[in-house]
Amino acid sequence: MAGKRFVQPAQVEQCFQRYGWIAWRIGVQSWQTTFAGDHAISTVGVSLAPDWLGFVNDLSAYWSPDQSLQDLLLANEQTRLVKFALNAQGGLLMQAELPTEGFAFSHCGDCLGRVVSLRRPFCG
Repeated sequence: MAGKRFVQPAQVEQCFQRYGWIAWRIGVQSWQTTFAGDHAISTVGVSLAPDWLGFVNDLSAYWSPDQSLQDLLLANEQTRLVKFALNAQGGLLMQAELPTEGFAFSHCGDCLGRVVSLRRPFCG
């Protein structure tokens, strides 16, 4: 049912706490969380809309338009849940959206884990 709020902001914050992710609220329905990779610290933006919980990791600092788009397209083909996109400036974004209907804490934890693991081939 479009427009009905299935997930409240407090539930998103409980998800972060449950899985040990430290997150900062940056808006009424948006947060940022960081994690350390092998070579760098990354930030994931999380936003809540009535029907979707979205995750965005900007990988622009680790990827340039000169790199192979074939690698990017292959990564898209091989993944589920997470997609790669180019922003207006040609930077690389990794995005995931979870439906809020039927939301479970494990979905959020799985999604954040997937974002962390899939970024490794691009930036360590």
